[in-house]
Amino acid sequence: MTETKKRKGKQNYADAFLLLILIVIIISFTILRETKREDMIERPPVENEDGWLCISTYTYETCDEETTIEYGIKITTDDGQLIKKYNSTEMSNYLRQLRASRAKGTAYPKQKLYISVLVRGFHDIESFDLPDGVEYVWPREFENCHSLTHVGIPNSAKLIGDFAFRDCLNLKDLTVPNSVTEIGKGTFYGCKSLTSVTLPASLTKIGAIAFENCTSLTSVTLPERVAEIGANCFRGCDRLHSVTADGNNPHFCSEDGVLYNKDKTVLICYPKGREEPAFSIPNTVTEIGFAAFRDCKNLTSLTLPDSVTEIGEYAFRDCKNLTSLILPDSATEILGCAFNGCDQLQELYYTGTREQLKAIRTKEKQVAKMLKHAKRIDAE
Repeated sequence: MTETKKRKGKQNYADAFLLLILIVIIISFTILRETKREDMIERPPVENEDGWLCISTYTYETCDEETTIEYGIKITTDDGQLIKKYNSTEMSNYLRQLRASRAKGTAYPKQKLYISVLVRGFHDIESFDLPDGVEYVWPREFENCHSLTHVGIPNSAKLIGDFAFRDCLNLKDLTVPNSVTEIGKGTFYGCKSLTSVTLPASLTKIGAIAFENCTSLTSVTLPERVAEIGANCFRGCDRLHSVTADGNNPHFCSEDGVLYNKDKTVLICYPKGREEPAFSIPNTVTEIGFAAFRDCKNLTSLTLPDSVTEIGEYAFRDCKNLTSLILPDSATEILGCAFNGCDQLQELYYTGTREQLKAIRTKEKQVAKMLKHAKRIDAE
């Protein structure tokens, strides 16, 4: 009997020990989950020289099977001091009051304010309207929202951050309100269902790779005030056949869907989706811009006018069906990787003298080799 009691006692101790370990594991997992969630919520504020009221839509998934959306708002100073918290029903009214107070110089005049909107259970949502008062869409905030088909951006928005809508695979169209001045880097990167986007007259800057891999996008119109377009802005837009600039834009112009600078001396973008096998560059063009013809797989032949002096980096990269190219005697420089990936382009031709051909500057070994073996033909 005594031996049996001892065995039972040992078993009870073992069971209690296992139960204690299980409780410790559960508590540790809960703390870790909440810490991870807090890490995602407590991101640093946006540094903004203009002192905008910066609103962010944070995204993270809940543990519940049912997807829910909850709004919350917290307001801090630039040194992280918490001022107030609000729920969704109080948010819009407070923002209007705060904006009015700041305009009058009565709301915290010596400190910048940062506003964060918290959104839970976001990745499966199909439609979402940002609340009135939002002035800044935080970078990556809608990234990988694969089910999203509609986003409403209020007229208070001024800036859309980098990669804000990256890989929103089902987002088909979007109207950017006439208050936004800047679209960040990679904003619509990988939005493969995006067929149209309405850009506002207020827009002044479009970041690099902003529309990269928007494979359903067919046309884009640049408004009057756009002054800057980042590199590879339309790379991978397989169906893009037209990039048009507003006639009053002082920086850009377009002809037959091809984008140039205003005086048409730089060819900036030849849309990848154009189906014509041949293209003649206007004789006003002196420079083929960075990646201007990149990935134009339908292009088989190209005529360069005797006005062209410079061929930019990646200018014809991956034009896999380009078979012939004639360099004019005006050409003086070919930059790096200009013909990389042009699998069918075996030879170059030139119209100038051998001395003019040797004078063309390049640091690219492949191009130097092609120039060395280029064949002369008479100019037409």
